[in-house]
Amino acid sequence: MQIHWLDPAARSLIERDALKWGPRETGGPLFGYESCGEIVITRAFPPGPRARHLPMLYRPDREAVDRTIAQVYEESSGQELWIGSWHTHPLGRPRPSLLDRATARRIGSEKKVRCPEPVMLIQTTRLSREGLRPGPLGSFRWSTEHRDLRPVAIKDLS
Repeated sequence: MQIHWLDPAARSLIERDALKWGPRETGGPLFGYESCGEIVITRAFPPGPRARHLPMLYRPDREAVDRTIAQVYEESSGQELWIGSWHTHPLGRPRPSLLDRATARRIGSEKKVRCPEPVMLIQTTRLSREGLRPGPLGSFRWSTEHRDLRPVAIKDLS
């Protein structure tokens, strides 16, 4: 069984950004490494200052994301790589949409990206009496074998 291990600081950033932009979507890049078939997600970043946030879609600031990818690679001496992305489904379900599946398929097939099985985290939000709150977090990985996003268990790094 595959597991994604998520650093608590990365989870916190994802939840904070989801609440900041809700009810619009947001997202950003994920970084980490693979160890014994399990993914360790060490960092998450927001989508950049020029990202577009719409109710059912977000477009990252590509230049900012590219700079972040280069920065993390350099800071970690190549140990931490871009492994996929996270995004939100405000007031929705933590399941991939058709667009999510198409995006993962496109990323997985781009040779220059060198990420044939990208990770995708989907953070939901919920309304409560106190206001908007983080909901369930879905965790997926593109499977080249099944040509689809497959659910993966997620656990916090302690």
